[in-house]
Amino acid sequence: LISTPIKTFSAEETIKLSLTAYVDYKSDLSKAISVIKDSINSFDFIKEKDSTRVYITEFEDSEIWLKCIFFFDPNCGILADYALGYIREAIYAAYPKNNIDMAYPHITLTFDDEKQNKALKAALDETP
Repeated sequence: LISTPIKTFSAEETIKLSLTAYVDYKSDLSKAISVIKDSINSFDFIKEKDSTRVYITEFEDSEIWLKCIFFFDPNCGILADYALGYIREAIYAAYPKNNIDMAYPHITLTFDDEKQNKALKAALDETP
């Protein structure tokens, strides 16, 4: 029987990881990119911090998609999936502190006709 835990080391000193973050169109995009980068680089298991990149990949209906690429130390003692989870939690916590809105699907309806505005308001007032 083995009485000592087995640790598997990676042959690589760093592994490139990525994740996608989402930002609302009303948020300051440059600030969001900076906050995301700082959140990622705040962890000791992130290496080559100057190489961390955050850039736009998509303009969706309700959000801007940002791809984040960074280098992870596979020999730090935690799984890459856990590292990604910790990073996502840090980004999520940093958004409200920096007045960055979390993106969510939403639609704004605009009626130019006053009659339509009144009908819509009446219908909404009647809903429970």
